[in-house]
Amino acid sequence: MQMPPKKRKQWNAKAMKRAVEAVKNKEMGTLKASKAFGVPKSTLIDYVISKKPVDTLLAIKLGRKPTLTDELEEALVEYALEMERSSTDGGLSILFLAEVPLLEKNG
Repeated sequence: MQMPPKKRKQWNAKAMKRAVEAVKNKEMGTLKASKAFGVPKSTLIDYVISKKPVDTLLAIKLGRKPTLTDELEEALVEYALEMERSSTDGGLSILFLAEVPLLEKNG
């Protein structure tokens, strides 16, 4: 039986920032701040004790890093579209290969 994927990072970044500031300014403890701002207590504790700035921690993206840079992916799409326009058979196979990553990326 396969487990459903975990729901990750579904809290509001602004709320987390306010919660971290409240704890660091000793306005409230971590439990009270996590309940007041609607953020996970364990994540709040991690952010409070971290030496990195909160904005840096909030900017971290989860998941696998993309293989292609955005610029390279865009260039590949442009190339595929150009090949499609210049092809006599419609270039469907090249266009399909270019669309797959975009469909996955854009849902």
